[in-house]
Amino acid sequence: MESLWKQIGLIGQDRLLKQKIFPRISGGSKRFVLKGPAGCGKTALLEWARDHTPGKVALVNGRATYATMVREIAEAWEAEIEGTKVADYEHAILSECGHTIFVDDLHKTNEKKIEILKTLSERNKVHGAIKSKRPLSEQLKQLLWFMEVLTIPRLNKKDTMRLAESVCLKLGSKASAREVAAFSRGLPGRIVSFATAGEVSQYEIHLKSDKIAIAPVLILAAAGVVLFRVLGRALGATDITLLGSAGMLVMLVIRMLVQQGSKE
Repeated sequence: MESLWKQIGLIGQDRLLKQKIFPRISGGSKRFVLKGPAGCGKTALLEWARDHTPGKVALVNGRATYATMVREIAEAWEAEIEGTKVADYEHAILSECGHTIFVDDLHKTNEKKIEILKTLSERNKVHGAIKSKRPLSEQLKQLLWFMEVLTIPRLNKKDTMRLAESVCLKLGSKASAREVAAFSRGLPGRIVSFATAGEVSQYEIHLKSDKIAIAPVLILAAAGVVLFRVLGRALGATDITLLGSAGMLVMLVIRMLVQQGSKE
């Protein structure tokens, strides 16, 4: 089945495609890595880049097994494979040069996959995509050393609405395009998800409301816990003091969880 972006176009990404990606795949030795949050359109952009890159091109996913990755590269490059073992695929791709590899979810690759990609990058062009705010291993940092980071911006309101209308219409979605756009946060992946489901999940709506209300609630709760502890000390009540201390510990845990959730 043809990808949705091929049917409606990469709305809102014209500038990134024309000024950043196309010049790096049409010639020269420049390599890039796309960076952005989940749902920002990294996969669609890599597919577009693959389709517009001259020569032999492979698009693989960092989540795939090592065997699957080397096999897909070998087949995409139409390399001469002498057998069906993993070593045969390795030998086939390591004997090639002057081609291109795109690796989606590059942050999901393990040390073994990174090592062969580093070797392949010396003879071929390797590009990729990583998720924002994900810790990177030292091996992966070495692979990314020669790649220019291209940050994918969230769509502006106008493009978000255009994309929501196009997706809802193409999918025949029951969801309101305006509501989909409003709660998508400018992320194409969320637009497609809501349109496919036919509605904007209540969880997402509550999540947005919680982000506004949770700060004052935490402040009031923390103040109450501190007051409880002070009162316990003043009255010499050990049980009240201990209860207040336990409350402070709980508040610290809640704060850590909220901060971690806000990073996702």
